[in-house]
Amino acid sequence: MLTLTDVSVSLGGLPIVHNVNLSIGDGEIVGLLGPSGAGKSTLLRAIAGLVPLTTGTIAWDGQSLIDTPPHQRNFGFMFQDYALFPHRNVGGNVGFGLEMRGEGSAQVAVKVTTALAWVGLAGMEMRSTASLSGGEQQRVALARALAPNPRLLLLDEPVGSLDRELRTRLIDELAGMLRERQITTIVVTHDQGEAFSLADRVAVMRTGRLIACEPPRRLWQIPPDEWTARFLGMTNIVNDPDRGRLLIRPEGITLAESGQAGVVRSAVFQEGRYRITVLTDRGWELSFATSDPVTNGTPVTVSIDPDSIVQL
Repeated sequence: MLTLTDVSVSLGGLPIVHNVNLSIGDGEIVGLLGPSGAGKSTLLRAIAGLVPLTTGTIAWDGQSLIDTPPHQRNFGFMFQDYALFPHRNVGGNVGFGLEMRGEGSAQVAVKVTTALAWVGLAGMEMRSTASLSGGEQQRVALARALAPNPRLLLLDEPVGSLDRELRTRLIDELAGMLRERQITTIVVTHDQGEAFSLADRVAVMRTGRLIACEPPRRLWQIPPDEWTARFLGMTNIVNDPDRGRLLIRPEGITLAESGQAGVVRSAVFQEGRYRITVLTDRGWELSFATSDPVTNGTPVTVSIDPDSIVQL
């Protein structure tokens, strides 16, 4: 188990990470989610031992790692830009860490073959990295991180430079592989869809602070504050004179014969449904999807499921 206690990091005298407390169980996948500048990558590098802590401790199974250099932590790190060596072929890249540990050539060859098979690149040891597609380069970088059989895998925006379709496919494959092999993993991303698809728990960071760490479903259903709700893409946040700020989840809103009267402000047909925004007579602007055909300016009545209302 990895345990972070009151971890803070400053770079060049500037505070980047503030008093983070987090525990990650064996085989668990945790997504570090937040906007650019939230301190996610800095925290990941601190865990790897690549940047020093200002305060706090990092421990594995209760043993402090503060005085353990990066190469002795047995953590695998996959950088955002993959950092492949252009002068080495695929096998040479994947085996680099094993060679640095002093493993024999025969053992390195076996582990390289195994790691490439894990990521779907079996038999590509002799290929030049320059000839690889973006998705293949991502897999080689992942295989290099996996080859030493790390006790913790650290992924920094592992698919951030790829196009949307390829990212979605590789995230699904990555999630399946990590769970099948029960690899304890921390993955940094600014994309909530990626975090929710990959992680057992999602740790939300903002301005260097850990806001929440919850299973994806719970985080979606009960975000801890308005900022997190908006960051996750929730727009139905309204004022109620009796209850204050409320979040209304779109799946709980439907067109009905009774409820709040309103008028359609926008309607876009997407993927077989209309995605509409309604301004109600209470002044609430609510966005949701419906199969009923509507156009801008159509008078409607909306019904709201009480279970879809979250008080912020």
